[in-house]
Amino acid sequence: GEVGTICRDYCFNGNLIMRATGDRMLLSPPLVVSKTEIDEIVSKAKKAIDATAQQLGLS
Repeated sequence: GEVGTICRDYCFNGNLIMRATGDRMLLSPPLVVSKTEIDEIVSKAKKAIDATAQQLGLS
């Protein structure tokens, strides 16, 4: 879907690899990951979701 593609593009621009499937996003973090790395992933994902919502006029 369009929303998933928009969000995926924001993720890529923020150096986060996520896959769009329809209007859903899939994330596959490594099996071994630190809390700091998880915090970084969540922060980047939040920025991408917020930017997507803003582009769609939802925030």
